[in-house]
Amino acid sequence: MRRSGFLIPCLAILLTACNEGVITGPSESDSSETGMVTFTLSADMRNDLVQVKSSAEDISVDEFWVEIFNSSQKRIFCEKYADAKDTTLFINSGEYTLLATYGTENGVGFDKPYYKAEKNFTVGPQEVTDLSLTATLANVKVAVKFDENLGNKLSYDEYWAVVRNNGRKLRFNPSEKRAGYIPAGDLEFVLVVKINGEYKQYVHPAATYAPNDFVTFDVKAGLIDGSIAIKILVDDTVEVVEVEAVEVPVESILPMKEPMILSQGFDGGNMITYTEGKAERLDEVWISAAAEGIMSSAVLDIDCPSLGLPASTDLMTADASTVAAFEEKGIWWKFNDDRTSLAISMTDAYNDHISKIGYAGYDAVAQKCLPVAQISLSIETEKGYVTSAEESFAVVAEPYAATGTFSWNEYDVWAWKIVNPKLTLGEGSYNKTKIQYSTDGSTWMDFQDVTSAAHSMGTVEGLTPGTTYHLRAMYDGWIEVAAPVSFTTEAAQQVGNAGFEDWRGSETEHVFVAKLVSTKNIERPFYEPWKENETDKWWAVNSKVSMPSSGTQTGFNATYNIRCFPVVAYSTASNTGSKSASLQTIAISDWLTTSNLTDAMYYVGELFVGQANDDGSHKTDGHAFASRPSALKFYYRYASNNGEKFPVTIYIKGEKGNKLAEEYVEIPAPQSSATWYSYELPLQYDVTDEKASLIYISFRTANTTSPSVAKDIDNAEHEIAGIKQKAHFGSELRIDDVELVY
Repeated sequence: MRRSGFLIPCLAILLTACNEGVITGPSESDSSETGMVTFTLSADMRNDLVQVKSSAEDISVDEFWVEIFNSSQKRIFCEKYADAKDTTLFINSGEYTLLATYGTENGVGFDKPYYKAEKNFTVGPQEVTDLSLTATLANVKVAVKFDENLGNKLSYDEYWAVVRNNGRKLRFNPSEKRAGYIPAGDLEFVLVVKINGEYKQYVHPAATYAPNDFVTFDVKAGLIDGSIAIKILVDDTVEVVEVEAVEVPVESILPMKEPMILSQGFDGGNMITYTEGKAERLDEVWISAAAEGIMSSAVLDIDCPSLGLPASTDLMTADASTVAAFEEKGIWWKFNDDRTSLAISMTDAYNDHISKIGYAGYDAVAQKCLPVAQISLSIETEKGYVTSAEESFAVVAEPYAATGTFSWNEYDVWAWKIVNPKLTLGEGSYNKTKIQYSTDGSTWMDFQDVTSAAHSMGTVEGLTPGTTYHLRAMYDGWIEVAAPVSFTTEAAQQVGNAGFEDWRGSETEHVFVAKLVSTKNIERPFYEPWKENETDKWWAVNSKVSMPSSGTQTGFNATYNIRCFPVVAYSTASNTGSKSASLQTIAISDWLTTSNLTDAMYYVGELFVGQANDDGSHKTDGHAFASRPSALKFYYRYASNNGEKFPVTIYIKGEKGNKLAEEYVEIPAPQSSATWYSYELPLQYDVTDEKASLIYISFRTANTTSPSVAKDIDNAEHEIAGIKQKAHFGSELRIDDVELVY
């Protein structure tokens, strides 16, 4: 008997660096054929650090995002590597893109490297594809070195530098020793210096820099004359330029009558809505505020558990660790110098965190999806000015319009299990789809052993025989992606007359007659294991072989059964009920006496499923049967003669005539011949792609064609059909309560 799961091909993505693991990914392809793909991703490792040419950042590979897009550019898989390496998903054949990233694509700041590896690949049905990728720095690393002359307060009152790209800025104060990161492209370098109370601005025109460049702006300053030279080092290439000072423009904010909170990136209802799996990146997601007076507080409330940020934060009084926590998640803010305006950037928080969150469910009352993130900003001003203003924003992920179908083979539905039912999605993510079952079509339960739906569920055991099960697939628990389908398990079919309570034959009816030379005939009963007039007969016996009706010799003694006796009858000794099947090995002959075995004929008793000929041989084997049990169980008593064992045979045949399972065992004598013992014989199915059509079972008293019997029968008395009888008995077997286990 086998109850193992079904092994199926899968997609494996292997990221190797300081961590290793295996994940698998699903597909949106229309094809139901799967293939196996192996990826190897390295991140330019050196001494377990991500190496950016001439500088290192301590980055764990576990922090990389791994994403897979199908040919329609729908994202079908997205997880952190730390989670993905222990995930098992599945992929259909088709065209795909693998994207592995770390950091923020458009991020600007210190300790903000952005790494990226991208590869297009094809998955063929039942094919294995190996890919190798290397992640490299995808933005520009920037450092600024200030000349020590700038520290001369007699010449330079104040100074700082800004590196900017299309509105994004990196500010380097005199004490800043770190390198920063900014998207590749046209970078402009600006140095602001206050000389004799006036601000001067030195601008180096924009130059184009590529991903993975490390740019250093080395500022040289004259000791007293305000001359500025900038040496630009791009890895190993040096450019020296002279720049002239220009006046710094003065920026101001027009006065407002009351505080205002504005947004960019949100729609008119202060919403951002995206479809799970295909969220487009947004260039700008901002919330800004301006007040006529000085702000006394600016409270940002965020309800988004996946960000792991404080639920409520006053941005004006946030300490350094809080600021760092927000920046880590892609949220930056800045007040102007007089605290009348505030700008909050959430672009990276949305692109790199929030948009990767699956939708949160459905509000049936409001008939809309629940937000995955809710944000509100509340501004208060100091006394004497407008008191407050508040605005709320939300981000909602809408689900896929996912579709799916179930499939299985009819022969894979057993009495207690279903083998390898498959769910194939046309769209949607397998790892967000749960398989549910129902026995009434209205109350649904999740499969206990399926935590996230897979392309194949393997073998699902523990089902109830003869029961109709309904299956459906639910996307994230509330959207039906595969309409309910049904299958009915095989019945736990049993053999007829399993307790052997029904017998045809008695002392007065249906007997074989031993004809004597003398005028007196002796009648011997012949027993068959079914009711009188029974039409559905299961069991047959070979007793006719030991009950000849030819003439016997004179001197026949009716007390002894030495010339005519059934090898199978019933016994009043039973495990349960009032009867059991009684099988015995017998020696008979017309010339036999009570103590002489000369010319004896030896017969082994057999009880089998089928029909017998008049000579006791098999006319047919087996009985129509539509189930596939896992084991044969029965109770027995056995008195062995001369160390014999009793053999048991069972097989199940299929619709095509193949033997699906066949078992044979020889059971030795137990410790006590007066005790009932149970025996369970497991069935091993070697053919599993056919339904059952026939079952055959056989019990015999001895595992030999030359059995031994008792020579002197005066003390060899056995109970047969409730009567103590004497014969040349050999091994004796009683069988009761035959059961097929499921």
